[in-house]
Amino acid sequence: MHPALSPEAEILKIKSNSYIVINRADDRRMQCSQKEIDLLALIDGSRSLQQICEEYSQQTGHSLAHRHLQEFLNHLAEVGLLLDSGSIAKEGQLNRRRKYQSQSWINRRVDRLENVIGWVLHPAALIPVFLLVVLATTIVIKSAGAMLEQFQVAAENYGLFLVLSIFVANVVVVTLPREILIGVACRKFSGHIASIKLHFFRHIVPYFFCDIQDSLARISRRGQLTLLTLRPLANIIIISITAILWRLAPAGSVISLLLLLVMLAAIVSVLVMLNPFGQGDGYTLISYRTGIQNLREWAMSEARNMVLFRPGTRACSEHRRFWLRLYGTGIYVFQLIWFSFIIGLIGWLLISRFDGFGVLLFVTLLIWWYRDSIENTFVKIGWYQKLVRSLGKERTDWLLRLSFIGIIFLVGFIPYDYEVSGQVRLLPIAQQGIRAQIDDEIQSVHVKQGDYVQAGDLVATLAGREERAAVQTTQAELDAAKAELALLEAGTRDEEITIARQKVEEYRIQQEFQRSEVARLKVLDKSSYTSEKNLDQAVMRLNDATNSIALAQANLEKAINGPRSFEISAARAEVNRLKALLEHNKTMLSLCEIRTTLSGQVITVNTADRVGNTVAPGDLILVVQDASSLEAEIAAEESAAGRIEPGMPVEIRLRGLDGQLLSAEVNRVSMNAVKESDFQLDLFRTDREAQFELQRQTKSDKKIRIYATLEDESQGLVPGMTGTARIYISTGTLWGAIAKPILRFFRVDVWSWLP
Repeated sequence: MHPALSPEAEILKIKSNSYIVINRADDRRMQCSQKEIDLLALIDGSRSLQQICEEYSQQTGHSLAHRHLQEFLNHLAEVGLLLDSGSIAKEGQLNRRRKYQSQSWINRRVDRLENVIGWVLHPAALIPVFLLVVLATTIVIKSAGAMLEQFQVAAENYGLFLVLSIFVANVVVVTLPREILIGVACRKFSGHIASIKLHFFRHIVPYFFCDIQDSLARISRRGQLTLLTLRPLANIIIISITAILWRLAPAGSVISLLLLLVMLAAIVSVLVMLNPFGQGDGYTLISYRTGIQNLREWAMSEARNMVLFRPGTRACSEHRRFWLRLYGTGIYVFQLIWFSFIIGLIGWLLISRFDGFGVLLFVTLLIWWYRDSIENTFVKIGWYQKLVRSLGKERTDWLLRLSFIGIIFLVGFIPYDYEVSGQVRLLPIAQQGIRAQIDDEIQSVHVKQGDYVQAGDLVATLAGREERAAVQTTQAELDAAKAELALLEAGTRDEEITIARQKVEEYRIQQEFQRSEVARLKVLDKSSYTSEKNLDQAVMRLNDATNSIALAQANLEKAINGPRSFEISAARAEVNRLKALLEHNKTMLSLCEIRTTLSGQVITVNTADRVGNTVAPGDLILVVQDASSLEAEIAAEESAAGRIEPGMPVEIRLRGLDGQLLSAEVNRVSMNAVKESDFQLDLFRTDREAQFELQRQTKSDKKIRIYATLEDESQGLVPGMTGTARIYISTGTLWGAIAKPILRFFRVDVWSWLP
């Protein structure tokens, strides 16, 4: 087949890198780029399809796939610009009729919608939009921390599902309403809509797009500016609305999370569109403003010439060439960073979630992403061209596809060592957190970082003011109690008994005197020579003397009999109590001298700065490590619990040693699944300190602790080094390694969904 372009074809330029090819016979037309215009020059009836592809590649330096050329010829046949096309022309007429019916249908539907919401495109609508944006900006600034925290929690809990949700939100809530609004604006300014349908960027990322064909060349300047700025403006409106609704939604609810995802999708979309180095509205605005034909291709060509030290292929001023090269370099840098980020993110999510199957899925997506480039590369290969000429394009493609599938199938039977990998860190053979046992002030610290201490060495001293005062007070009370006990045990002296008898005799004499005085006053009272008051006072003195005699008699008996046995026991018990209290106070005072029970090296930094700080019981002062021998702690998946056994070989690569390979051997396995965040805690942390640190972490995946002994401790190993470890379990095939996570997913997750 030798296709030829119709003589009725007329080419018109409508804007930078955009042309219209018109059939002058019936005014049918199609829109083309600069590359397609270059391709039209080769469609002269003297070349076959294969020759057109080869010559195009030689002239432009860009490869052209056979199917892309066939699609372009189909479009030319649809508008009647291809001569002698046979069945292609018939098929083109049928496709043209269907396409016309489809376009008429979509334009009629958009016209009805324009009658309803077309008023929103009035310039006066920018006033409420501005107020909406200001309100949303205020909400985002004040609630940025809460939004970031909610997104981090969702990312930890959902991962890959969160990314897919953002894609869905971008398609349904962002791009679809936006493109419908573009269609309404196009019809409002008398433009024409070809279609509003779903497209896939690089065959993977979905998005809706409204194809307005050559409407920009037909409508007014106001309409052109509206269409060029409407996409980013629509995204900004969506961001503002979702931000306000997020603020009104219940905090932490599913609705607020969905609104947050829509807002993030809209933010990413507007950044991508406004990016001047991409192919969105940012580039379109620059190209429209400068009026440079093929701005992107020209800039990239100048950037390539600059790197290869070649002169420019087009004539222009040095000033313009400088900016074109700068712009082209920016395009290449952006493509490298952007595509690396997207590919790396997708790969990390798939591999971390599905392990070996994730690797296979990621490679498949990568091939699908670059399938056009791969196909264009095959077109240039000599043996591929020979196969196409001998077997035909379709048969050759199917042969390559089947061969590729067969190669993948055979690769799956390559021997594969089944291993368990996980993050690893080096731990010392022993370490101790030296802590305060009392509530006091640090008076001095006797060691510094790096000092080697022996077990029992004094490392810090507390002030101990209250403890020292308590020891001295208790010692004085104990001395007094001992003296009292000695008096009781010695008994009563003879002099004390004599004094007690004299007291009894003295009070008896006083009693006789008061008795006689009372008798005398009674006689006088009868004779009325004294008052009744004097008689009462004499009676009271007589009673006092009688009581004093009884008390003195009791003291005399006590002196004669001596102290009772239980009084001595009580005094002895008081002495014992004070002794115990004194020992306790001395123990508390000894706690002011903080000593280490472990021989090792001090690893705490800035120890001198701790002087003067107040510590509570249990507060950490210093940390001592015995790093004479190290062991590796590996955080492995839960599935490793039933497979790992002591003695299995381990390979370790540490970041601090630039990935140098270390050999180890499994020593023991802790049969207790703990949270992944627990592996980030130092082992000398108390439960209270560990709980405080875990409050800021959200990792909840369960891991198994595996401890391995290093076979050869090379120089440069220090506790705390991290890296990755791999534990060899058994030998199998690559298909077996890929099937394990898939079977686990169906046996655990899918099984839980079944009734």
